[in-house]
Amino acid sequence: MRHLRSRLGLLVGLVASVASIAYIVASWRGQDMRAFASPRAIAALGSGVVFYMAGVLITARAWQRLLSDIGISSKWRDLAGILAVTQVGKYLPGNVGQHIGRATMAFSRGIAPVPFVVTAGVELLLMMLASVTVGISALLLSGKSFALIPANATQVLVLVMVFIATAIVGLLLARKLAPSLIRRFAPRHAHAFNAGTLPSASAMSAAFSMYCLVYLAFGGGIVLMAHILTPGIPQDAWLLVGSFALAWIIGFATPGAPAGLGVREAVMLLIIGTSYPAAAAAAIVVALRVVTTLGDLVLFPIGLLLATKPLKQADMTANGRNQ
Repeated sequence: MRHLRSRLGLLVGLVASVASIAYIVASWRGQDMRAFASPRAIAALGSGVVFYMAGVLITARAWQRLLSDIGISSKWRDLAGILAVTQVGKYLPGNVGQHIGRATMAFSRGIAPVPFVVTAGVELLLMMLASVTVGISALLLSGKSFALIPANATQVLVLVMVFIATAIVGLLLARKLAPSLIRRFAPRHAHAFNAGTLPSASAMSAAFSMYCLVYLAFGGGIVLMAHILTPGIPQDAWLLVGSFALAWIIGFATPGAPAGLGVREAVMLLIIGTSYPAAAAAAIVVALRVVTTLGDLVLFPIGLLLATKPLKQADMTANGRNQ
C-alpha cells in the first residue's frame, strides 16, 4: 500500500511538473536566443545553473532540519528529489503546480499532512525573511542607497517585513500557548497539536541560516555569470546579490506573476541599471531568467532519479501525534 501511495504521489507530481514544462516552452516560444549561443554565454549560463541547483539542494537540507525537529525522520535524498521534481511547478500561476506536486509527493514518502503544512509554511516564512535580510545587507555592503529600490517596491518590502515579524512572533507564542488553549477550548483536537508540532526557535534559526546561504549561492552564481558574460565591466558583486534577493521577494509578493516572472526582472533591472550600462544590465537579467529556467529543467530528471528510489521502512518514521 505504501508503494502504491508513493507511485501515485510521484504521478501527481509528474503531471503538475509536466504541465509547468509545457507552460515554460510556450512562454519561450518565439524568443530569440541566439545571443546565448556563443561559448562564452554558454559557460556563463552553465556556471549560473550550477550555483542555482546548489541552492535548491541546500533548501532540502533546511527542510530536513525542520522536519527532524518535530519528530519526522526523512532522508535528504527523498526531500531533495521532491523539491527537484516539483521545482518547475512554480511557473504555473500561483505556484499551484509546485504546491500540489510537493504535497502529494511528500505524503507518499510518509510525511503526514500536519508536519508537511507546518514545515512548508515555516519554510516559506523563513525564505522570505532570508531574502529580505540578504538583500538589505548586500545593498548596504555595496554602499548603495535604498533610493535605488522603486517606491512601490519599497512599500511591498515594508508590508512583507511587518508580515514576517508578526508571523514569527505568532509562531513562537503559538508553540507556548496553543496547546493549553486547544486543550481548554477544543479538547477533542488536542491530540492533533502540541508544542512539538511547531519547530523550535533553534531549528528555525538553523534553517534560516541555510536559507540565507541559498540566496548567497544564487547571488554567487549571478556574480560569476556576470563576470563571464560582461567582460571588461567592473562588477559590483554585493549589488548583484542584493538586487536578486530583493527582486525575488518583491516578485514573490506580487500576485499573478508565475515564479515572480516579469516583476522580478523589472525590479532587478531598475536596481542594477544605476551602476551598469543598460545593455549589460539587460543581458544579466535576461541571462538570470534563462539560468533559473534551465536549472529547474535540469533538476527535474535529477529529482526523478532521487524520488524513484524504492521506499524502505527505515527511511522514514512518522510521529503518530502529527498524523
